[in-house]
Amino acid sequence: MANEFTYIYDGQTYTNTTPEFMAGLGMDEETIRVVSAQRDYECTELQKQRREAAYATESDKLSAEALRKYFAGDEEGLEAAKAALLAKVLEIQNRYPIS
Repeated sequence: MANEFTYIYDGQTYTNTTPEFMAGLGMDEETIRVVSAQRDYECTELQKQRREAAYATESDKLSAEALRKYFAGDEEGLEAAKAALLAKVLEIQNRYPIS
């Protein structure tokens, strides 16, 4: 993932969140911990938003197709639709991992 997280310290904006860099700026351990926790939170939230968008645009239509096959009694088509849906969900999860 691109370095999208920024923080302001002592009036300057930074993107480097390595503990060594932040310590070099003069941050104490607690400030480094807080900045790192905020970075982790924001990155996780961004991944969740990306996942939700991908589900809505990519996998929801496959889910609807599986439901159509189910209600039509198309067992063979249902199995293929379920396999396609599962593959897409796993692809999205791999593309936007959440730790």
